[in-house]
Amino acid sequence: MDGPSEKVRYPSGERVPAARPRCP
Repeated sequence: MDGPSEKVRYPSGERVPAARPRCP
């Protein structure tokens, strides 16, 4: 399981790394 410190929960329901956000 990933901790809240490593991953951020977005309102859209997608979890992206706070340190490295996913950019398409």
